[in-house]
Amino acid sequence: PGPFTGLRAGLATAAALGLAWDVPVHGVRSLDALAHAAGVDAFRHGIEEFVVATDARRREVYWAHYAQVGGQPTLLHGPFVSPADEVTPLPVYGAGAGLYPEALRAVPGWETATPSAVGVGQVAELALRRGRGLVPAEPLYLRESDAKVPGPRKRAGA
Repeated sequence: PGPFTGLRAGLATAAALGLAWDVPVHGVRSLDALAHAAGVDAFRHGIEEFVVATDARRREVYWAHYAQVGGQPTLLHGPFVSPADEVTPLPVYGAGAGLYPEALRAVPGWETATPSAVGVGQVAELALRRGRGLVPAEPLYLRESDAKVPGPRKRAGA
């Protein structure tokens, strides 16, 4: 998840590069990348289910619910965008927990964590190696755009 314009610009750039280099373009959810990094810590501490949350601005977080399956985080629910107090009450990895400590149970040491390019690459590599494939390289909009289509123009003197 990310801002509307950022998603569009990033995906258009990726599609153009894929066409120019004649290589396939696949998608990886940024929350999956953060969950992949957090999964090692969760496994080490016996946390079977957890949430990852990042800043969505507007007093909301992007979040998703994961479970450890075979030592790997697996998406159970989401992703979503909502106020922090509507997030499933589980241990939370990510900067969203650091922003809303009164509503989210942050995992110590993970209050500022954000998805990384390395994490995105690791999730992609693991999915392809295990034959799971990846999500399409299409935007996943979790909220409506702020941009509105203008209504019909009013005619002067009418």
